[in-house]
Amino acid sequence: MLYLNKGRWDNKQIVPSAWVEVSTRGHIDATLYDYYGYQRWVDSAGYYMAVGHKGQRIFVVPEKNLVAVFTSDLTGLGEALILKNLLDFYIIPAASSPNSLPSNGIEQARLYTLVDSIAKAKSYTWTSENEGIARDGVFKRTASPTFKFEYPLGSKKGAIRYPGQVMRMKTPGNDLFSASVVDIPNGMKVEDFGPKFYAQKLKNHGSNIKVISNKEITLKCGTKAYQTDITWLWNNALPFTTFLVSAYKDGKCIFLWAETWKYHDKVEPIVQSLTFK
Repeated sequence: MLYLNKGRWDNKQIVPSAWVEVSTRGHIDATLYDYYGYQRWVDSAGYYMAVGHKGQRIFVVPEKNLVAVFTSDLTGLGEALILKNLLDFYIIPAASSPNSLPSNGIEQARLYTLVDSIAKAKSYTWTSENEGIARDGVFKRTASPTFKFEYPLGSKKGAIRYPGQVMRMKTPGNDLFSASVVDIPNGMKVEDFGPKFYAQKLKNHGSNIKVISNKEITLKCGTKAYQTDITWLWNNALPFTTFLVSAYKDGKCIFLWAETWKYHDKVEPIVQSLTFK
């Protein structure tokens, strides 16, 4: 078994068994930086770190038999130091023993209840409550045309950027979704809105726009709509898939989109949950 040891993998066990292990012989030098190897770092204090984008961190402290995991959405180099400070000044000093704590089912249940209540307590509005409010995993618009759809708990509010946009949010996995109410483009059929109107707009943000599917669907409320799936390169570099559902109602075009580079099965249900009163 090989373990990271100050910039190189060798066969001396210096971290808990929960840490990543690599089965091979000898050692593999990792000389990109001091104290670095295979996405892992060794801190000067003697513990180990896996450092991810926007403050995703795994800290392994062998002396305390401790693994601390942070999931974050931080920006800026200085912000990332918050997590190391939390570890150095609060978590490590609080670890009085390398032994595991005994199971406490009552307190664990209380923690889950608290987390759920916090997640459900947040609500967001954009221009007004009539134009739409997001609460408890459901976005509702009471202005005409009235509609609603479901979204993942823990999603965050984003700023609206375009005319007709009534909401914009980001999932816990950093995928964007948005709903808009606009005038129906002159003489355009609803089946053409996705491939001929929306797909053309994507050219302002990227390249390689390809409509891979455009089909009629029936929403849960019985309304006929079209789902258009589009692949494209954001900023001419990052591959994205956009799922778009569009419908005409009360003389308006309502379209809901969600885009992702990876989590198709998590964002497609957002647009498919659209319903009208």
